[in-house]
Amino acid sequence: MDNRDFSRHPFEPTPDELPPKPGYHFSLDRRKFFQLAGGGLVVVFALRDLVSSGEEIAASQISSSTPTEVNAWIHIAEDGTVNVYTGKVEVGQNIRTSLSQIVAEELMVPLTSITMIMGDTDLVPFDMGTFGSR
Repeated sequence: MDNRDFSRHPFEPTPDELPPKPGYHFSLDRRKFFQLAGGGLVVVFALRDLVSSGEEIAASQISSSTPTEVNAWIHIAEDGTVNVYTGKVEVGQNIRTSLSQIVAEELMVPLTSITMIMGDTDLVPFDMGTFGSR
C-alpha cells in the first residue's frame, strides 16, 4: 500500500499549482464608486463593422480606434437598479435572460436589479436587426 494523501479531492490544485494573486488592489469599493458617480452612470458599448480583407483590417486599425456606432448602453441608477438598452430583441433564444445574467455577474449586482429594454425604438440605439443563424 502506498502513502498517498486521500484527505483532499483528487482534482483540487495544490498551492504551487494555483495562479499568483494579482499585483493590484483597488481601495475604491463599489458603494463609494456609485456615490462618486452621482445620480447615475451610463456605459456605452460599440462594435466595429466586420471587414473582410487584411488590407481593410490594417487600414481600420491605423485610421481610428474610436467607435462610430453605439450598439447598447447601460444606465446604473443611484438606487442600484441597472437598465440595459439594446436594439436586439428576444426571438426564442432566451437572450433576455442570458444578457441579464452577464450584466449582473459583471457588475456584481443581484439579477433582480437588472431590467432589459430591448428593441424599443424610442429608447434604444439604432440596430440593424436581430437575425437567426440559418
